[in-house]
Amino acid sequence: KSGSGRKSFWLDATIHAREWIATATILKITDQIINDYSTDSIVQSLVDKYDCYIAPMLNPDGYKFSWDSNRYWHKDRRTRNLSASVDLNRNFDVQWMSDGTSSFACMDTYGGKSAASEPETQAVQDEAQRVGRDVLAWVSINSYSILWLAPY
Repeated sequence: KSGSGRKSFWLDATIHAREWIATATILKITDQIINDYSTDSIVQSLVDKYDCYIAPMLNPDGYKFSWDSNRYWHKDRRTRNLSASVDLNRNFDVQWMSDGTSSFACMDTYGGKSAASEPETQAVQDEAQRVGRDVLAWVSINSYSILWLAPY
């Protein structure tokens, strides 16, 4: 679907506002891809062979709020009613409102009023549909716990 005919990989980070290290991590990876291309044969080989999709911050308004107002803020900031903000990670169409997601708006794990109700979620889903089956690896960098999670 992407049209390039090349396989690709996807990296994203900071879907949860308070996970600041995720942003730093993906920026370090991006820096290495860009700056080591001419001197590192492994980086050069990967970039020459694959398309790279990098989204360093999926929740910029929540991230800024966690710096300015509430260090432990988790969700987006689309609404002025703080309790109705959404955990973007739990707002995607696939398995919406499944285990680990709350239907109570005051919870950090609130999945939203409907699947893909948030513009950030819609943008990621649209891009996923566009690049389609060309993606070999989809890595979302989070910084909570010591877990390696696989999607549905």
